[in-house]
Order: sequence, then structure tokens, then C-alpha cells
Amino acid sequence: MEKLSAMKMNKKSVDIIVFLCIIGFTSLLSAYSEKGLWSNTEVARETCSTEIYTYMNGVAYILERRRLEFNGSYASFTVPSSYIPGSLRITGVTYNEVRIRSKEVEPKALVKGDEIVVETHEASYVGVYGGTLGEYLLLQVNNTTQMIRLTEIVAIRLKKLVRMEEEEGYTVYAASPIVGEKEATISYLARTVSWDAYLKLDLETSMLEVWAHVKSTINYDEASLILVLGEPNLVLQPVVQYERTGYKLAAPPTPYEAGWTPQESYEYHFYRLEEKISITPNEEVSLKLMEGIVGISEFYRWSFSGRLPCNWYLNLTNPFGEPIPNGVLTVYGGELWLGTTITNYIPAGGNGEVLVGKAVDTIGEKTVLRREVTWNQRTITERIRIWNYKDEAIRVEVSTYLPYNAELVETSIEPYESNERVVWWITVDAGSCFDITYTYKVYERG
Repeated sequence: MEKLSAMKMNKKSVDIIVFLCIIGFTSLLSAYSEKGLWSNTEVARETCSTEIYTYMNGVAYILERRRLEFNGSYASFTVPSSYIPGSLRITGVTYNEVRIRSKEVEPKALVKGDEIVVETHEASYVGVYGGTLGEYLLLQVNNTTQMIRLTEIVAIRLKKLVRMEEEEGYTVYAASPIVGEKEATISYLARTVSWDAYLKLDLETSMLEVWAHVKSTINYDEASLILVLGEPNLVLQPVVQYERTGYKLAAPPTPYEAGWTPQESYEYHFYRLEEKISITPNEEVSLKLMEGIVGISEFYRWSFSGRLPCNWYLNLTNPFGEPIPNGVLTVYGGELWLGTTITNYIPAGGNGEVLVGKAVDTIGEKTVLRREVTWNQRTITERIRIWNYKDEAIRVEVSTYLPYNAELVETSIEPYESNERVVWWITVDAGSCFDITYTYKVYERG
């Protein structure tokens, strides 16, 4: 009887210990969830579908359809650590604020080894990114190191991206008053998937094999893969990375209507956010400033020597009562990413041109047809031929620069502009080519 009583007592003790352990574990789990915004409970539900558009320059455009759980304040999900800053887009749900939070390091716009073009107000530099040193960007040009002051950089164009080792991803918070589960389309650029083409030719059989070699830095399960041939424009504003340690993570964002009060004073435009805002050093905050339908017309431009693709441009008309600020513009065709470029300031009611990328199916070539030399002048006849391999007619601005002390004496079509720079506007029908011939004289000093 005493033994049975002791067993009952032991069982009660075990029950009490287990009960206390459960309470302790629950409290610990609750405290961890409240303390750490990086726990798995904060990320989105499983991805419904993923499409990977991978380009030969090392960039991938990731298009994900996810079910996001909104709690009346925000929904959250993660993006890879190789996410390219500024490229995130969310469609299918209403939101006015997005915050991308990191633990210690910002998303990296540049990685050592990237082939880039650095544009300043005075010149352009082509080379390999070597990091930063104080106030300078280091650019490897041939066998030398070019130091470019960060404050002088207008834009950085990425030509070829290197792969980077993936680390813990970044958490994205989309602030919205929505409650419940909603399906959204999330897209962004990253360095996760890249591809190269390898060709094999047998001279005896004339058989050509084309193989695509695809590499990925993270796991994708049941994703749709799309290989892209083309030369998209990918421009970044200069970004300096800062190591972050010891920062306390702020609470998730609270949704609000991002209203702005515009004001003009002297030569400046001001936009006052009507709500108060909190920002911490560990996050990138995006607030919607304005939106509306703009006027768009597209054209092509060729102004090179040799045989090169035309550039693809858009002309934007600003319908807003306020100016469109200069910045990085990302162009989409529905859900497809088409390119990222720099846009200049466009005043209210004004127009602005933006470069989208290379038009690889529209080629231009300049050829010297005839050259005559006398004792005091040179007479040169050249031809510019534009090929249009597209299935629709296109409008092309063709231009060339004449040498110093030259005079244009003959041209096959009337130029739009004629001085040191000669400009023609032409229409090239689908599947055809268009020739411009012109003759100029260069007078020698005697």
C-alpha cells in the first residue's frame, strides 16, 4: 500500500514536472516569437508556383505566385540574399508600404568581380568592380585600379554578374489593412540562376547541337525555367554597403494611407507625408508617392559605327500635376521584366526619354562606299543600313557625327537635323532593311 502510494506520488510529481516543462517551453517559444522577427512563423506560406527567367549576363528574374496571410497589419515573406535592391514588385494585393529587413548587412547591389559601367557627369568607365575604399569605388580596368569618387557617380550599369554564396534571406513586410489569405504575384531580380550556351558542330554531318548549361545557388522545387536571349539594360544607383551589428529589430509596420501634401517653393518641390513614420537602420522602406496613366510611345535609335543592335527607347509624357523625379525606372510587360534604366526629371506635362535595352533583332551597320582624296579635300560616301528582323514595322532614329570641318553635300533622304550631328527618322518595314546614303566633304587646311 505504501509502495502504491509512493508510485501515485511519483506520478503526480512527473505530471507536475511535465506540466511545468510545457509551461516553460510555451513561454520560451512565445518570448522567442515576440523577440525574433526572423523566425519561420513570420514568413509567407508555401509558394504556389515559381517561374525563373534567367539571362546570360548572370541575372535571374524570379516570378512567384504565393498565398500571403494578412493579419490586418501586414504580410511577410522572404527573398534570397542575392536579391538585387530596388527590384521587388508585388501585384494582386493593395499595399502602400514595403519594408525589406536584414539582420546585419544590406542587400548587395554589387559583388566583387561584377563587370560594370560606371557613369559620372564627365565620363564613363568600363571595368570590374573591386569594392569600395572610403569615399571611392574601386574599378579594375585592364591591369590598373581606377578610383572613382562615390559622390561623382550618376549610375552604374551591370554588364555581367558573378555568382555569390547565398546566406540567410531577407524578410519583406507588405503593410496592408487586408485580413485573411490572399494570392499575390511577387517578382524580383536576383543572382540565383544563370545560364550559358555551349555549341557542338560536326563538320562531316553539318549537325549543330546547342546545349544550355544552367546553374543555381539555391534550391528550387518544381519551378518553370525560361532561358532568355537578349541584352537587357540593368542600371543601379550607387549603393554603399554598411555592416550592421547590435541593432534592435523594430516591430512590424502598421498600415496607413500613404498620403502626401505637395508644395512648391522657389526652385524646389516638396512632398510631406501626412502620417508619422518610424525607420530603423536595418530596413529599406518603400512608400508610394504617386501613380497614374502616362503617355508612352516607343522608338529605336542607332548612332554607332560597325554592325551593332539598335537601342530600344520609350518616350514618356507626364500627365501628373507634379513632376516625375529622376531615379531608377524598371520597365515591365505585364508580369515580364524588360529592363531597368535611369530616368531624368520630367516636369509636369513634359516628356522624357528612357533607354530600355538593346533591340537584338534590329541591327544597324555603317559602311564606307567611296573615298576620293584631292590636295585640299576628302570626299567620302557612306551608307547606313538598318535591318528589321521583327514581324512589325519600327520607327528608328538614325544619326551620325561628321568629322571636324566637314560639310554634308548629298543625302538619299532629307535629314531631320543637319550640323555636326546628322539625324534621320525612318520607318523600316517588318523583315526588311532600309538604306541611307550620304556624302560629305572634309576640307583640309592649306
